[in-house]
Amino acid sequence: MNMSHRLRLVEALRLITSLSLAVLVGRGIAAACIGSDCHGARAMNGQMIADASPAPADASSGGAGDDKAAADEIYGERCAACHGADGSGKGPASASLKPPPANFQDKKWQQSVSDETIAKAIVEGGASLGLSNQMMPNPDLEDQSGVVKALVARVRSYGK
Repeated sequence: MNMSHRLRLVEALRLITSLSLAVLVGRGIAAACIGSDCHGARAMNGQMIADASPAPADASSGGAGDDKAAADEIYGERCAACHGADGSGKGPASASLKPPPANFQDKKWQQSVSDETIAKAIVEGGASLGLSNQMMPNPDLEDQSGVVKALVARVRSYGK
């Protein structure tokens, strides 16, 4: 499958997730996601909408500071809803996830996983590692190694 098809598939999955969350929010089941980005879905006036914002600019155009800023923004938009703003694995959407999201503060977890594994989970999603398929892939980051490296560093920072 070429990259173009892969990106379209991921966007379709994100839209399906968004629509599913919209139904759940409407029924009061997924209210925890309101106001945060749940892998491409966010609430606006109580309704879940697909995130149509463009991917961050290619990391090669900026420096390490730009990569860190992009990583911080991406973490807040895509990761914190499940993993928590503090990396505890207790984000607002985590209660309904089975298995629960990884707790980045857990020193045993930090020791059990390599930087390469974290990067693969970020770009290719949890299913690529035999983990939860609820952790969506982020193929838009595949060519942004500086941003991925900054995301890995952020994940690692929670274990200190």
